[in-house]
Amino acid sequence: MSIERLDTGQRMSQAVVHGDTVYLAGQVGEGGASATEQTEQALARVDELLARCGSSRERLLQVTIWVANMAAHFDEVNAVWDRWVPEGAAPVRAAGEAKLASPRPEGGGHRRGRPGLNRAMNEQVERQAPDLADPASFAHWTHEKIRFQDVDRLDHVNNVAFAAFAECGRVEFLEAMTPALLQRSNAPFWVIAQLNLQFRAQAYFPGEVRVGTCVLRLGSSSVTLGQGIFSGDRCVVTAESVIVLVDPGSGRGAPLPDPIRSALAACRP
Repeated sequence: MSIERLDTGQRMSQAVVHGDTVYLAGQVGEGGASATEQTEQALARVDELLARCGSSRERLLQVTIWVANMAAHFDEVNAVWDRWVPEGAAPVRAAGEAKLASPRPEGGGHRRGRPGLNRAMNEQVERQAPDLADPASFAHWTHEKIRFQDVDRLDHVNNVAFAAFAECGRVEFLEAMTPALLQRSNAPFWVIAQLNLQFRAQAYFPGEVRVGTCVLRLGSSSVTLGQGIFSGDRCVVTAESVIVLVDPGSGRGAPLPDPIRSALAACRP
């Protein structure tokens, strides 16, 4: 039975695929962030690794969670976990208290060429924590008309339409950031692995929305985008999405080329 290892270093790999089963190393958030933020960051890395292995959180079998201080932070961790785990697809889970041997995952990116650069850019992007409801967080904008078909029976813009508006913003943003090297034949392509929308206010027909897009985090083969959708000066939706660069031959995640990584890192707020 075949074995495939991802992001292998001297001591460990970040993921190992054995047949139809994927095993992940422990993932952690950034030191200094809140328990909520660290849990969100760790789970975003889990999403990225699963997507690169051709799987997803809907297929989890077993999870172990270690928390440095259960009494102080376990409720925060569970609140993020409950939002993240798919309904009806919760895995077997155990949780305990332990001190981490290292505040950063080992081995990540060590086979991909420039781990030091990847880690530095990742930390720079993650620590910004921009306000996605603030137009000042965005330099890239997409404008979309609200169509009559976007309206629900209560005369509000339908929630599904907001997902489409966010998609338009993501596509325009990534096309603007993608150099010619991704447009050649058999080049890697972008695949969405995760989308979270937070509905903040109503929008109505007729009208227009503005979609702002920025970079929140960079992984070895993925980018997490933040978006704000505005009707006039009012933010009606905020969104976060994880986009993975996929190799067309293997169908798995491909490392971000340095020109793309640099262009995306420059788009943080």
